[in-house]
Amino acid sequence: MPVDTLSLVTEYVTGQTLGFFFQQQIGSVIGVTTLQWAAFGTHTYASAYSKITGRDMARVAYLLLNRGTWNSTSIVSGERIDSMTGWPSFLANTTYGPQVKFPTDPESQERYGWLVWANRTQSPYVGAAVPADAYYCAGFRTNFAMVIPSLNLIIVRLQNGPSPWSDAVFTGMTEKVMTAIASVSGNVPPSAEITSPANDASFIAPVSIAISATASDSDGSVSQVAFYAGTTLLGIDTSAPYTT
Repeated sequence: MPVDTLSLVTEYVTGQTLGFFFQQQIGSVIGVTTLQWAAFGTHTYASAYSKITGRDMARVAYLLLNRGTWNSTSIVSGERIDSMTGWPSFLANTTYGPQVKFPTDPESQERYGWLVWANRTQSPYVGAAVPADAYYCAGFRTNFAMVIPSLNLIIVRLQNGPSPWSDAVFTGMTEKVMTAIASVSGNVPPSAEITSPANDASFIAPVSIAISATASDSDGSVSQVAFYAGTTLLGIDTSAPYTT
């Protein structure tokens, strides 16, 4: 498994197991005290399982929500968080077994990030009311932690029952949370995401760069999308696909 390879690389470079390295560099800083990793021999078995309380899992999700910053201290760079949640472009030339072909498989385009699952096209699998910028970590028994930056919201679900992953439980819970937010606030904010150019894209001047974006509003409609570079307005588009 790739995560087990990463675990061994971490151990080789730092001289510490992944579990110890995480706790020293991240866990102790954000107050995580309950995380237990599976092990094989003296190594961290990263792909097997970990045990953690809901409160500590929420701390990890909150760190992601704040793009790697905790109490004004940068623990993980914001650029690294962005790359975790973005589409891994190397998959465009990759196949996985005889069935899944990443270049043409729409599910892989909408759901794959580098280290998390994404919701770029507001998949019915996640729940149509969940904003497109949501991303999540998911595991056995429908345990998951979801981050929704546009709502400044994290959702954590942990349980230790006998059931394996359940699409119905996952979708049902996220839909109920969004419904509850709408009933309290009266409005779920719209969400937007730049789809082109890709994160970290580089260009040689002089060049004219087209910018494209998606936008949605789960309880309303999108009338326009405005593109800014800092505080400078670059353009406004009133119909999809939104470009400037």
